[in-house]
Amino acid sequence: MNRKYRISWLLWPAVLGILMAGILVCPAIAKTVTPHVRVTGHGRLEAKADGAEIYYSVEGRGATAEEARAACTKQATALERALSAMGMVRRTSAYTGYETPTSGYTTVYGFVLVTERPNEVDQIGKILVEGGASCVSEACYFLTDASTWEREALTLAIADAKARAAVCGAGDDCVAICDRGSTTQYSCGTKGAVVLIETTVTLVFADKPVN
Repeated sequence: MNRKYRISWLLWPAVLGILMAGILVCPAIAKTVTPHVRVTGHGRLEAKADGAEIYYSVEGRGATAEEARAACTKQATALERALSAMGMVRRTSAYTGYETPTSGYTTVYGFVLVTERPNEVDQIGKILVEGGASCVSEACYFLTDASTWEREALTLAIADAKARAAVCGAGDDCVAICDRGSTTQYSCGTKGAVVLIETTVTLVFADKPVN
């Protein structure tokens, strides 16, 4: 059985009132909606390193494993004394030693030398080589505290984002910071004692109201 539903004539005034209210309210809402503009800014700067790391290893050989370890320890101790005389700080690296019994025994110990005097890297390398280090890596430079430089890079990134927003026609009102990232790239070897800091930041600006 099909039924037809009809709105009673008594309800028509209420329905018309609701429809008219919607027509009046919608334009008002449209005028108050404020679009937003998302802009990403970049900040980049170079800082002079105030620290350096040098990886080196020492080697000891002997007819037995004990003799090889003893020779290696003796060589490492001699190098440590020479470095201590310069005020250097040595710390053991993540890798240890190994033994190869192919023709007698060979033991190798690896170390990391940390210094806060990166201008003396060449002199340190010379001491390591002359002291009998079997392998000496290039120096890797770093910042003992990169937070100050990262904040400066962030300031540059925010200024860049604001300049880009102005080109896009956005307003001056920054309503949110959606994302930010910072990277510190350390330099090694011939690149010099310079550290690169890069920061990106995405800002949300309120655009000019739509009339």
